[in-house]
Amino acid sequence: MEIFEKDEGSIEPTIAEYYKGKSIFITGGTGFLGKLLIEKLLYSCPDLKQIFVFVRDKKGVPPEKRIAALYKSSCFDRLRNERSGLFQSKVTVVPGNMIENNLGLNETNRALVTENTNIIIHSAATVRFDESLKESFDINVLGALRLIELAQDVHNLESYIHISTAFCNLDYEEQIKEKIYPPAADWRKIRDMVDNVDSEALRILTPKLLGKFPNSYVFTKNMAEHVVYEYRGKLPVVIVRPSIVSGCLTEPSPGWIDNFNGPAGLFTAAAQGVLRAVFADQDAKSDYVPADVVVKGTLVAAWVRGIKKLEKTDDVIVYNACAGKELSMSLAEVYAVGKQATPIVALEQTLRPTHVTYFKNKLIFYFYILISHLLPAIAVDLVFRALGKKPKLIKVQRRSLMANIALEYFMVRPWHFIGSNSSSRQRESSRWKIW
Repeated sequence: MEIFEKDEGSIEPTIAEYYKGKSIFITGGTGFLGKLLIEKLLYSCPDLKQIFVFVRDKKGVPPEKRIAALYKSSCFDRLRNERSGLFQSKVTVVPGNMIENNLGLNETNRALVTENTNIIIHSAATVRFDESLKESFDINVLGALRLIELAQDVHNLESYIHISTAFCNLDYEEQIKEKIYPPAADWRKIRDMVDNVDSEALRILTPKLLGKFPNSYVFTKNMAEHVVYEYRGKLPVVIVRPSIVSGCLTEPSPGWIDNFNGPAGLFTAAAQGVLRAVFADQDAKSDYVPADVVVKGTLVAAWVRGIKKLEKTDDVIVYNACAGKELSMSLAEVYAVGKQATPIVALEQTLRPTHVTYFKNKLIFYFYILISHLLPAIAVDLVFRALGKKPKLIKVQRRSLMANIALEYFMVRPWHFIGSNSSSRQRESSRWKIW
């Protein structure tokens, strides 16, 4: 299957031609974007040589079993139906761990990766907003450092894609461009503190260290960009910054999503009638981008970097994987669309009709939470207990409130991401027919 079709006289390979015979090393392959990256590569570039998926042991489940379970996901439905056996023949598990020295790779697997990999896509990260600074730093910053140190030993590396976040440069929220901004902190100094300060003292110091950053996630993702930026001209590094990643637009199927992280959980709770109060500015524009658009953009970015020879003077190219100002939506607009969709897309469990009120005053917000959320939850859970069922609504309401608190920094401000590099690449590739 050709992803792009060449014009007469073009000497650049199409994307399918470029990926033919290539080996791709992916971290975070069991995550939301990771699954989609693997699926899209296999479906649209079936002639690639190999996908090395870096997987850790999790809760006693070995990497091989985790990959087997991964393939059962509905994400791979069309691959199973149309390209049966391709996953098993092309996907190789590479056991390891981002927080271990040398990524936990044994000599055999390290040699396998360094001798065969052409493209690295670093998607692994802890995305928990309430993660401790030490945990976030070890995975997001030191994990990036360990991986890029591995990349230096890869014999035929053509592209190194570092997936960041569009929200890691908060000083420039009015207009965030595709460039490297000054660091939030010196990552080496933070490393020294994380390594030498005891956990309780570090917990107390964390708010001061974060400064205006609302959580350890965006703080450490900011520093991770500077870890990889130090290798400009030495490695073919590209940074991709997705904005708010939503369900898929078309592939592998319209609306596909497998988690309730971020706004997805709040939107679902609102549709079920569980969430009726949100602390946010309903008129502030936010940038939502479909997950499959991010995946396609990431693979195009790897292609653009890969077809060009690395020069010592090369800078790190940054792509904001975003919808852009014209397609940004306010929460009021999202709510209006949701109200239209809710009667069409019936949910299995609903508590009451969808109705959401937005608050900017925290005192009034918490009072409304008490009246509209907590008291009804107590009443419903009492009924559950009387019927011999397990109470669960208070727990659900607590999760909704905690999600709102975690996201409030981003929901009370407008965000504007400029995708000039992404647009120029689209113009550069205008002669190609995109899949």
